[in-house]
Amino acid sequence: MKVTMPKTVYFKTLGCKVNQYETQGMRESLIRNGFSEMDRPEEADYCVVNSCTVTHHSDRKALYYIRRFKRHNPQGKVVLTGCLTHDNLTGLLKNVDVDIILPNDRKMNIAHALLPQTPHPIKTNMEDTCRGISSFKGHMRAFVKVQDGCNMNCSYCKVRIVRGSSRSRRLSDIRDEVRRLADNGYQEIVLTGIQIGAYGKDFKEKKGLVDLLDEILTIPLIKRVRLSSIEPFDVSRELIHSMAITERLCPHLHIPLQSGDDQILRLMRRPYTRIQYKELIDCLRETIPSFGLSTDVIVGFPSEDNNAFYNTLSLLEDVRPFKIHIFPFSPRAGTDAYCFENKVSSSIVKRREQNVQQINDMLFNKMALELRGTTQNVLIEGSINSYSSELRGRTRQYVKVLVKGDASLINTIIPVTILDNGKDYLKGERIA
Repeated sequence: MKVTMPKTVYFKTLGCKVNQYETQGMRESLIRNGFSEMDRPEEADYCVVNSCTVTHHSDRKALYYIRRFKRHNPQGKVVLTGCLTHDNLTGLLKNVDVDIILPNDRKMNIAHALLPQTPHPIKTNMEDTCRGISSFKGHMRAFVKVQDGCNMNCSYCKVRIVRGSSRSRRLSDIRDEVRRLADNGYQEIVLTGIQIGAYGKDFKEKKGLVDLLDEILTIPLIKRVRLSSIEPFDVSRELIHSMAITERLCPHLHIPLQSGDDQILRLMRRPYTRIQYKELIDCLRETIPSFGLSTDVIVGFPSEDNNAFYNTLSLLEDVRPFKIHIFPFSPRAGTDAYCFENKVSSSIVKRREQNVQQINDMLFNKMALELRGTTQNVLIEGSINSYSSELRGRTRQYVKVLVKGDASLINTIIPVTILDNGKDYLKGERIA
């Protein structure tokens, strides 16, 4: 009798937390169907590239890994999935060898795609897209996708084009998934989505993000619940109040700014002003004294002159994020901004990136100085490397901390006295 060897797979995930979650869903689907995951792409029958297409750089990274996998493993099959699959791939994939293209809405059908004899392929509506995950490889914090798609129409962004409008997962499915993750030892859950603040707005019943948080917080084994990126206009008074009174709801939000100039915000089709953004952050800090902010900024958007850029710098200094993710404007075909005139030269964009980075470093150092001598509860996520006695973790505000200790502390929450800081992390000492 012929013996069928088990199939093997390797995953490369690019982009956002939603992609990371979806890779975990694909991983568990394939393992349920007899696959083994390999640590090296050259050892795998299938190399899955879960792509991102937010910027040109994202596209290039996906193509780089496709070529690399084919070069090192010519017998293996490359599976391309993720947001890049929703683009016009004819020209993009002209000089690369992809064996299987799996669009986003078929990701969770991956076992059926790779093993056509697999019975009962998973349906592709939002309620059934993912059976839910039970672990999160390589992480002490588990990401849980609560919705997909976006209801915004930012002039520079392809996300709505490739992901569609917002669709929410059933609250009961999310609750069951979080309970399963808690039973498997995860102490922190990060709720993620493409526009997480739109959660529940497509339901007939009035159930929104705060209702979801209330439901999840009934699970006692979960010590921390964290929200991923949320738009300014989706941060409600009700959400702020919940964060203020609920110890297990982490006092950190990643709230994209993109620009601090009202004219540029209008061109971006971002529905708020610089004053509204500042008032929101002021409200969060007044209500939640321990609140931590991180943000995104796009530099070099068409028509961004020196005055507009300085407006962004001044607003950043006012709202004081401890971390700024800096993105040079990347024109994406299919978006309105792709055709905008008054482009900013690459040399100016590079200089502005450096200016924002200087603000970022200054704000982080200022925050670190304020935290010296304080005690912070840190979830230990792992060692910084295999030969070091230093462990890495995160505060409730999502600030990275390094502290000395042994592996027995991993996946525990420990009190740490903050002593010093590096470029983008705090240094501390465990309180015995």
